[in-house]
Amino acid sequence: MLGAIRRFLRRENGIAATELALVTPVFLLLFLSMIELGHMIYYSVTVEKGLRSAATFVGRNEELTAAVITATENVAKTGDPAGGPYLVPGWADPVASVTITEFEFNANMTGPGEDIAETVYTVTVSVPYVPVVDVLVPALEYLMRTSFYEGKYMIILTHEQAMIGD
Repeated sequence: MLGAIRRFLRRENGIAATELALVTPVFLLLFLSMIELGHMIYYSVTVEKGLRSAATFVGRNEELTAAVITATENVAKTGDPAGGPYLVPGWADPVASVTITEFEFNANMTGPGEDIAETVYTVTVSVPYVPVVDVLVPALEYLMRTSFYEGKYMIILTHEQAMIGD
């Protein structure tokens, strides 16, 4: 009996299959995490481009009317004032939002020149991230608890734009 156990322990058959079984999940997790991270970067850059376009759009208007607000929201979400397909799928979620505020910036000049009084628009977007493979999101939820809202990772960005007129 003891000899059979020694022969079993000396055998090398199946070592490659054992190594493959141990290493494959780690490599698969790394591969899927890289895909998810690349998608997150693409997603956030797309949301940021929409936000900058919306801030520029609202800055070209003399006053903040309901029609301008709707068109600005459309620019942030779709890239088009008339609307269209969303830039990212998170805009379809009911918790996604676009907030536009207006304030007056005043600065008194101490030397030669005129004082500055400008209207500034602040556009804030909040969009939930829609994952591709859901591998990295639980780790992110653990690491960044404050960025989650109702179990969704939120991309929240703000941009200010002075009124530039037509």
